[in-house]
Amino acid sequence: MAWITPPVFVALQTLTDSVMNQLSSRLTDLWVGTTAGDTDYYSASDTKTRLALGSAGQYLGVTGSAPAWKDDGVPGLFTTAGDIPYGTGANASSRLGIGTAGQVLQTNSGATAPGWAGFDGAFAYSSSAQTIGSSGAHTALTLTATIFDTSSYWSAGAPTRITIPTTGYYFIASHVTYVANATGGRLLKVYKDGVSLSNLSAGDTPNSATECSLGLSSIRSLTAGEYLELYTWQNSGGNLDTTANLTSLIVCKLGV
Repeated sequence: MAWITPPVFVALQTLTDSVMNQLSSRLTDLWVGTTAGDTDYYSASDTKTRLALGSAGQYLGVTGSAPAWKDDGVPGLFTTAGDIPYGTGANASSRLGIGTAGQVLQTNSGATAPGWAGFDGAFAYSSSAQTIGSSGAHTALTLTATIFDTSSYWSAGAPTRITIPTTGYYFIASHVTYVANATGGRLLKVYKDGVSLSNLSAGDTPNSATECSLGLSSIRSLTAGEYLELYTWQNSGGNLDTTANLTSLIVCKLGV
């Protein structure tokens, strides 16, 4: 905006309409806004330009060499207490809403964005005894109920199985107890898709007429749709029962 020589007043000069119009013109030169909320800025050393009011939620940023209303950043992005911003690309962001109690923050399965995740797993067990023959064949242990099951791992329609819902690393723990018998040996294995998992078995040879308990645990990488089962074997010379409520298979997802 070029310099304009201001009017010169003398003592006791009367402010006529002409003088007032000059003052109004000078003030107009200092302000180029036309609407409530307008913002003035210099677009050159002596030139003022008007920036119109932005829309709700926008923030004042810079584009090139001039101010501008923007909505692609963090200001104005939040809608709820606990929201978290994250980048979706160069100079772009999005909002992750607050999770629920007990959830933790982790990267999603596609490694493209953060997300909330809670505990995922199941504890299935047998509430009744199961008779195991002494033929030498491995027998699948039937599970009858769950203590918890977050993602439909167990189904009464396939009672020997724990089916993995999503790919990831899982902690596996299993247990079986036989009634008292001092003859022969006992064996417990975990199978995946009908095949025994390597290095995941437990055995014992009772040396007294007391209950015999077998347990094992491991961490394995499992794929969605695969299923786990417990198989057992005993060679006491006759049928032998497991103990009610002491056969169990537990899985807990550790990560993606």
